[in-house]
Amino acid sequence: VLTPFDFARMGNDAALGFLRALDGGRTLHVVETAGAAVVRFRVSARSTEHMATVSDQGSGVLVNGGRHVLVAGHVLDIEMEHTDVKYEVFTIDGRLRRGKVPAVRGGVDGAPEGDWGLVELEGEQPVDGPWLRLKPAAAGTTVVLLGYSGGNGVDAAGRVYPSFGLLEAPLRPVAVVGKVKDATLGECEVVAGREVLGGASGGAVIDLRGNLVGIAVTQSWEWRMGEVHQRMNSSWRPILKEGETIPLHDLHVDLGFTFIPVGAFREFLERRWGR
Repeated sequence: VLTPFDFARMGNDAALGFLRALDGGRTLHVVETAGAAVVRFRVSARSTEHMATVSDQGSGVLVNGGRHVLVAGHVLDIEMEHTDVKYEVFTIDGRLRRGKVPAVRGGVDGAPEGDWGLVELEGEQPVDGPWLRLKPAAAGTTVVLLGYSGGNGVDAAGRVYPSFGLLEAPLRPVAVVGKVKDATLGECEVVAGREVLGGASGGAVIDLRGNLVGIAVTQSWEWRMGEVHQRMNSSWRPILKEGETIPLHDLHVDLGFTFIPVGAFREFLERRWGR
């Protein structure tokens, strides 16, 4: 029986295989290096109404020398609903850093509009890692979404695990290759990989040179999970019997995701920190 983790692993393998086939692995190396800037982002707060802890989770991108994390703005909704808010950031090697409250939120207190946010990390020492250059992408650009889609992460052997069940474990983000359909709206179609699920919000959307072109903010804009799974299952029945293979990305051409283009916040970041 194929589990959701099997689907996630095969989707990630398809994306990495697509990248490896482009030029023998050089682009794949660029993408994997950029992935070190992607983190797991967790928010939690104490609910006085229900006397319990409420939480949400997503992905984020280290910027400003590792002193801040770019996230999806909707993950910060908890600030408006609860007190005693806590932000936690887990790097790909499993290290924990805490974020300061309140965060910068798109459209609030003079920040540019958009579903994006910025969280400052506590402590004087920045997080080590690659610092991605912010560069807009044009329509037709091939991009890679790196995020903890479905709450999943990938270990060194390529196995997929629920990333927030192993918070301090070294887990890399899941990859999905896409092509930009509308650069202004940040709409992409999936080229290789599986559908984008919750948990990927705030993840990095990069071009094949490792530039950050935006942050992921949504699940598939054309939600066809049931249809795709049906097609996959019917396609795999004879394949599994005969021991044949098929590129997984061939089954996902009708899926897509959206991102907030870096143009929404790049000038704001440069004006504040010169980055």
